[in-house]
Amino acid sequence: MRLFIAALFPEDTIEDLKGLREDLRRSSESGSFVPDSNLHLTLAFLGECNETQSNDAVSAIKRLHDFSVHVDINRMGYFSRDDGRLWFAQLEDSEALTGLHDELQDNLKELGLPFDNKRFRPHITLARRVRGDMKPGRIPKVHSQIVSVDLMLSERINGRMVYTSLYSREALSNG
Repeated sequence: MRLFIAALFPEDTIEDLKGLREDLRRSSESGSFVPDSNLHLTLAFLGECNETQSNDAVSAIKRLHDFSVHVDINRMGYFSRDDGRLWFAQLEDSEALTGLHDELQDNLKELGLPFDNKRFRPHITLARRVRGDMKPGRIPKVHSQIVSVDLMLSERINGRMVYTSLYSREALSNG
């Protein structure tokens, strides 16, 4: 099973992200644009896991202290790749978000789970393999919150990436 742990957002934030993605689509020559249901923030990429590791990943999420994390999405940017640009919506640095990420990684380490330990650069991927002359920059700020932390299964089905939540831990109510 190919697994990762994601932070998910409320529907109004997904609508804002869809708007950013559609603006990008209209400005692009080509690209592969992320489906609505796949818009998320990756907190930890685990990769190929067996059933025991999957259960341990659930334990790592269950061990998180109660969380209520507000975030601001304030920029669009990209990572350059050989096959085009990976465009994303960038989140402002946040002590609460970094704390959630660090606590999750500590839990994963304690349980002996392997994970991608790259520097945390909180972003929400909007499109891959994008070609065009768009410029990164500031966007109107989207204030949001994390509604849950989920263990996600990543599968290619009929040529498309499909993400399925295997376990979900809801955030504290943000009223």
